Order: sequence, then structure tokens, then C-alpha cells
Amino acid sequence: GLVSVYSLGPVSTVDAADAEPDTNYRLALRPNPASVEVIVEVHTPTDATIEMTDLLGNVVVTMPIAAGTPEVIIPVAHLIAGRYVVRLVSNNQVTDSDVVTQAVVIMP
Repeated sequence: GLVSVYSLGPVSTVDAADAEPDTNYRLALRPNPASVEVIVEVHTPTDATIEMTDLLGNVVVTMPIAAGTPEVIIPVAHLIAGRYVVRLVSNNQVTDSDVVTQAVVIMP
């Protein structure tokens, strides 16, 4: 189908079938620091896994997510206060760009 973009009038028309799919992996964490839960906003064009690790590399949370999932909530109240790393890893990872990493601080 056709998609029209308007400003004060038609600016451009794009055939949606010809549009490039967004194949980038992204994640954003809020709130940061957190004490009860972390909301992870994600963009993943394929099924993926969210992993949270402590600074020693121990996995403390693993959560599979389906392609197109906009956000997930990770409970963190049970974790010891400190810095953690949240990774979004494509289930069919081919390159390093299929892994996105963010740090989060857990407060008591």
C-alpha cells in the first residue's frame, strides 16, 4: 500500500512494500538507577534474549522475548545493590551488531 507523509501538504509518497525493514537492535532502560523493577524498552526484528549479569559476568536474569515486543519489565528488588549489565542478544546472532548492552544501577 501507499503511505503519505504530510506537513502542510503532501511531502512524499512511499510504497510501504518498498520500505527497508528496521533491522537494528536497540534497548533503553528506565528508571536508572532502579530499586523495584527495570522497564526495558526494546526493538528487536528477530526473537531475542535479554540477559542481566553482575559485574563478575554471572547471569542473574534471562528473559526470552519475541520479535516486535516493545518492552519488558525485569523485577530487581531481589538483587543486591550494585551495577549490572543488561544485554539484548538476537537468537540468531550473526554479528556483534546483534548484541546491544546497557548498564543499570540497582539501589537498595
